[in-house]
Parts: sequence; structure tokens; C-alpha cells
Amino acid sequence: MSYRFPNIPLLFCLAVSVFLAACKPEPATPAPGCHNNHQENLNRQIQDTFRQTIASEAQLLAAKDSYRFIDADKLIAAAAQLTVQSQTDSNGKNCRSNISITLPGHIWQQAQTNAPLLGLPTPSAILERCLNPLSANGSLKDNTLHFVLEYPENSDITATLNTHAKLLAKALSGYGVKELLETNGNVIRRENALQILQNTSHTIASPDCNTETLPVITLPDFSPSDNTTTAFPLPDNADLTLSGSPTPNTAAPHTVLTPENGHRLNIGDNDVAAARQAHQAASAALIAAWNKISPEIQKDLFNEQKNWEKQRQQSCRSTAAQGSNDTETLYLLMQCDTRLTRERTRYLNGYSID
Repeated sequence: MSYRFPNIPLLFCLAVSVFLAACKPEPATPAPGCHNNHQENLNRQIQDTFRQTIASEAQLLAAKDSYRFIDADKLIAAAAQLTVQSQTDSNGKNCRSNISITLPGHIWQQAQTNAPLLGLPTPSAILERCLNPLSANGSLKDNTLHFVLEYPENSDITATLNTHAKLLAKALSGYGVKELLETNGNVIRRENALQILQNTSHTIASPDCNTETLPVITLPDFSPSDNTTTAFPLPDNADLTLSGSPTPNTAAPHTVLTPENGHRLNIGDNDVAAARQAHQAASAALIAAWNKISPEIQKDLFNEQKNWEKQRQQSCRSTAAQGSNDTETLYLLMQCDTRLTRERTRYLNGYSID
């Protein structure tokens, strides 16, 4: 019988290879919660949070704007245009995300220009004063808001993002100013109001960094000249965020929707989204109904329409005040506004020239 001896050199090489492999440091792996999948989810979470929060803040601001200068839909449309970029790394324990929020330049510019009409500081003044206390390396450059968040791996940062989104909503308030403004019994155009401000002294509030409070609108003292008032009929794109009664000359009483027996309504995000969609559709139908009325009839209906708007606003504010939190307030406000807007649309359809 013959024996074959093992190949000693080969076995030695294999042993050395195994030893070296065992001693070789393992390549660094991304920390849990900070890898690429996290990055994709983070971008989506930032975008959704900012859009939803700005929309909610816009509705609340419009509801509490006694001057009726704010168009919530403009702010909601602006939020829909924001884009998000972020880059996240890890130090082994915490994630560190560099976040950029970009909006079209004309939105920043109009928010900056219109802020004095509300007696508010400019977006740049608000962000320069309030951003860094919230996060590291915060800045506004060109059309992009930059900030850095550092947080434990796999932690929920929704509340932190929501706080930043509320600050951005506050900074953008001026963008929501309507194109036609009613003040001192006159209807003037936004650009004319800005011209008046350039020639008058007015007070601008200091930046308020409390993200749990809405901007406090203080109307400057407008004294428009005759050439700043609008002529009848109103243009087709005139703002018609109206309120309502189903009859032309008298205001019918409206039922105030309130939580039964003082209990909370348990309104969720899906309920608010559905209410917002219904509200936008009702507003579009109302404007379409108005545009189908002849200019002569529009002129006759103008004062009635403005009175109706005030009545709707008073009624829906009473309704919204019954909410036990911001979500319920917003939901009740939109629900009331939608119902009365539909009633008014049916009434205006009776004047249609189609």
C-alpha cells in the first residue's frame, strides 16, 4: 500500500490565509438607521412633514386673520413646490443629517416683499434669528434653507421636523397675502398697498421664534388714494374666499358643528386631508360660478358678496373655536367653510349666463 503525504507548503499557505483573514479588521458598516434605505425614507419624511405642517399652519393663520388678508391656498400651493435633499452619516451612535429645503425664488421674494403688509419681519430676519437655536449650522442661502440635525439612531424625529416646518411656515406668511385687499372700506391691490407703505412710517414686529404660536398680524395704517381702489367689476382672478348665506339679502342662521357632549372628535390626518380636498373643490366651484355671471350682475352682487363673506367667516370661526386642539380646529373650519361655500355656489348658479 502506498501513502500520499500532504502538500505541506499548500497547507501552510492556507493556514496563514485563514489567520490573516481572522486578524483583518471588518469593514465599517453603516450604523442601523443611518444607511441608504434610511436616507430615502428620511427625504420622504421631511417632504411630507413640511408640506402637511405648512398647510395646517396656513389654514389656522387664515382662520385667525381678522383682516382677511391671507389666502391659505396660496401658502399650501407654495408648500407643494418645496423639494428636499439630505445627506446622512453616522459616528457610530448618532445620525447626523445635513438637510436642504428649496423653494422657487419667486416664493421667497414675494414672502419677503409682502411681509410689511402684515406688520411682520421678513423671512430672512425670522430665519436668521430663530433657526440656529433649533439646529446646528442653520442658514438661508439663495432659495434654499439649510440646517443640520443630529439624533440617536432609529429615533423618531417627527416632532423636530414639525418644529422646523412651523418656523418655515411663519417665515413664508407674507407669500399668502391676497392680490386684492379690503381696508378702510376700500378694495386696493397688493402692489398699491406696497407703494403706500413705502411713503409712510410703519412698525415691523421683532421676529417671534416661538413655533407654537401663529404670526401676529398688525395692519399698517393705509390711506389709499382714489387711484388705488379697484374698479368694478372685479377681475376674473379676484380672490373669492367667501363665506355664506343661501339668501341674497338676509343671513340665514347656520348650525355650529361642535363635538357632542364635549368629547373630542378624534380627527386624524386622513380626515383633515379629505376635508382639505373637499374644501378646495368647493372653492373652485364657487369661483367658476362667479365667473359665469355677467359683469353687470357681478357689480350688483359685489356688496352682497362681501357681506356674505363676513357672515361666513364669523360663523365658521365660531364653529372652529369648538375644537379641542389645532387638528380639530382646522377640520371644523374647513368642514364649515365647505358646507357654506356649496350653498353659496348653488345660489350664484341662479345668475349664470350659460
